[in-house]
Amino acid sequence: MTTNELSVAQNLINQLNKGDRKCIKEIYGEEWNNINQPKEFGKRFKESVKSNKLKNLKHLGIRNNGRCDEYEKI
Repeated sequence: MTTNELSVAQNLINQLNKGDRKCIKEIYGEEWNNINQPKEFGKRFKESVKSNKLKNLKHLGIRNNGRCDEYEKI
């Protein structure tokens, strides 16, 4: 992710409540419509979470009810 993308993502993460469980589309809300190539962006987002470039967010895995990666605010 670019520095700007990381900054936007971290700002959105910071607005979540501790314990919130959301997929990337829910985290981004209205902002999601501005994302080009959402599948590629989602992969970069997940890698940024796993490599601790994005703080206070944990990857939980694929949701049981729907095909999206779920994250939890910690």
